[in-house]
Amino acid sequence: MKALFADHFVIYRPKDVVSGDFYWMGVVSNKIVVAAIDCTGHGVPGAFMSLIGKMMLDKLIDVYKITSPAEILERLNWEVQNLLRQKETNNQNGMDVCMCLIEAENHINDNENVTTKITFSGAKRPLYYTENDSNQVFVVKGDRKSIGGSQYEGAKFNDHVIHLKKGSCIYLTSDGFTDQNDLERVKLGESKFKYLISSFAGKPMNDQLKQLEAELDKHQRNTDQRDDILVWGITL
Repeated sequence: MKALFADHFVIYRPKDVVSGDFYWMGVVSNKIVVAAIDCTGHGVPGAFMSLIGKMMLDKLIDVYKITSPAEILERLNWEVQNLLRQKETNNQNGMDVCMCLIEAENHINDNENVTTKITFSGAKRPLYYTENDSNQVFVVKGDRKSIGGSQYEGAKFNDHVIHLKKGSCIYLTSDGFTDQNDLERVKLGESKFKYLISSFAGKPMNDQLKQLEAELDKHQRNTDQRDDILVWGITL
């Protein structure tokens, strides 16, 4: 990640010794595929699903060279259902995913307006991003379809394309950060998460990491962590 990204941070806090959340990256030619994955459960059951997810994603990228996030998610869904024999056993384990394909766009003799093409697809997870000249937080919603388990047969994953200038940031997450409660059992929430991102837009990723962790610690004080937590920020 240090070699491929200008700046980034990862907040990774398993609820137990092992985690059902994991972050993943694959490279095909000059294209980078990144994903934040939230598996069913936490602890050992979640970690088992993480191993399955990581193995399958490696195969889809390294062997089949698929780069469309929507196609990867469709294939991942099929692989999970078949490997776990879910139609026969009624096993409902699966995962929610935020996945992006990152591609540099060519601008001949125009280094000032270099852009990056982001192709996003989500399995019940959104993509958050900020543009380099604004503190507004944009959200691209994922599809109402998960990976694995029984679901509406007509539901499909879709690719969403955005073009971002140099210095813009994308954020891939599980739901652990926003779902963490305080002593009054109030969740931190998506609105607070977006406000935090907006408040430090444009700052170095290490500063953003410190502020996010400080707010999480403050909110979580004297309460148990309820789920695995994963937030991955990337500066383009």
